[in-house]
Amino acid sequence: MPSHMAEGTERASRAVSIAWVAGAVALGVVLGFLALLPPSPTEADADPAGFSAERAFEHVVAVATEPHPVGSASNAEVRNYIVATLEALGLESELQTIEVPDYFGDPSRTVPVVNVVARIDGEEAFGAVALVAHYDTVPTTTGANDNSAGVAALLETARALLAGPPLSNDVILLFTDGEEPAPRFGSSAFVGEHRWASDIGLVVNLESAGGSGPSMLIDVAGPQAWLIDSFAQAVPYPVAFSFVTELVDLIGGSNTDFAPFRDSGVSGFEFAYLHESPIYHTAGDTVNNVNLGSLQHHGSHTLSLTRHFGETDLTQQPPTGESVYFTIIGNVVVRYPTEWAALSAIVVALLVGIAATRRIRRNGQSLSSVFVGVGVVLLAIVAATVAASAVWRLLVAVRQQPGLLESYSYLFGLIALAVGLFLVILKLFEYRVRHIDVAAGTVIVWAGLGLATGLWLPGASYLFIWPALIGVLALSLDRHRQDPARTSTVWVGVLIALAVPTLILFTPAVDFFFQMAQSRPGNPDSQVTELVAVSIFLSVLVAALVSAGAYPQRTWTTQRASDWHANDPPPEPEQIDSA
Repeated sequence: MPSHMAEGTERASRAVSIAWVAGAVALGVVLGFLALLPPSPTEADADPAGFSAERAFEHVVAVATEPHPVGSASNAEVRNYIVATLEALGLESELQTIEVPDYFGDPSRTVPVVNVVARIDGEEAFGAVALVAHYDTVPTTTGANDNSAGVAALLETARALLAGPPLSNDVILLFTDGEEPAPRFGSSAFVGEHRWASDIGLVVNLESAGGSGPSMLIDVAGPQAWLIDSFAQAVPYPVAFSFVTELVDLIGGSNTDFAPFRDSGVSGFEFAYLHESPIYHTAGDTVNNVNLGSLQHHGSHTLSLTRHFGETDLTQQPPTGESVYFTIIGNVVVRYPTEWAALSAIVVALLVGIAATRRIRRNGQSLSSVFVGVGVVLLAIVAATVAASAVWRLLVAVRQQPGLLESYSYLFGLIALAVGLFLVILKLFEYRVRHIDVAAGTVIVWAGLGLATGLWLPGASYLFIWPALIGVLALSLDRHRQDPARTSTVWVGVLIALAVPTLILFTPAVDFFFQMAQSRPGNPDSQVTELVAVSIFLSVLVAALVSAGAYPQRTWTTQRASDWHANDPPPEPEQIDSA
């Protein structure tokens, strides 16, 4: 075959391969996002024993008419609405009142903090399930999402519980006041002073820091493995990732109404939705910006968990137990004991070491080329991450309250910029460094991150361990030099195997850190725009792994010395030196 025809065939084959890989990347991202989609809202005329976001939304509209901070007249109006709604359901309310300093006004005077408490009696209680949401707001917002949506979810859950069969355990409905001030006045008073506090065996707290997105498990307290198993079994749309709850635990737990219960030893869950968080604590948090799917997700979690633990002996909880867990493809929660994280990380690191050693021997390269590859990959990832993060800081300064689609367009642009910079930096090093093995270096970086997290941050270890294991495949397989068509097919398969599972795992993590990095002009104390670097770092890391599989046989030398065809046998070391 003439050389120009061979070159044309090779270019066409490469174009097809790129198309397959691009499709695999798109598929992986889509499948990853499936774990983050809230359910569709249920209509108002749906099953009375089920949760309906449309029915709950009527409460949001009634409550979120104006700001109602602690001690205000509008706060009292919201409280009266909650009491009246509970009475209409046949429940007797109790008010727990304490006096606290006027946090948003004159601290020299006091204002009342008033919790609204009601109880649904069970048939034979073995502990009580407490459902918690605060009804106060900061003075700058009507708080449609934070936290009228939580209040509405509790009221609709109470109605659905009363419409269904009675539970064995009691259910305590706690609408706290004074959550917005840092002391968490209402929940602290309930845990410390109320006679029902000692009855509680499990708590579910609802929060929001945005206007849409999945109702995600943010914090968990108690015997984690048992709680996560129960959560996965009971909830139809579970969204939970151990890297989230472990990171929250590292910073001392979420500082919400959940904290007093957690700190007093009560087991439980905290859920929040985070998308569109620039409206948090601003005038933009209105009923028009409440996503009914997110409200449905809140209620689905609350009702399902209440019915599950309402039939569980809460006095017989296991004493300990930790697990690694993550949601994939919509509603599958993968989970395994935390102890497996360190063991699997060590095994994968050994496999990567074996594969890299065999690769060195097979290609006649030196060990130093692998070490150089590790250094170059890390340098390129960090440099690309820093550059793209700097662009994000500029965007945040200019656009403090972007819409959801606008925000995601920035994210995809930042990732494209960072990946492009990463590839350019790699190319520059390939031309200037004599011996470099980028593929082996990349997989070793992944294995190193897996080992580090497996030993010290097991909840996040799954993000790195399992892609590193797939990376072993890229290092172990060799090109079939006698059959170019088969070569292309094999390596397209390898790239798809690298891209799809990795992106399924990483998409929720990239999304979470990006949501946490949003501008929050209404609450600068909760704004950590620097966290965008984590999203970008993870994205470039995935790109590095996929690109490591793209040219696995080329990396034993530099472009300057590679005049041979990619499918030819690797040259002898003398050839490289002479080149």
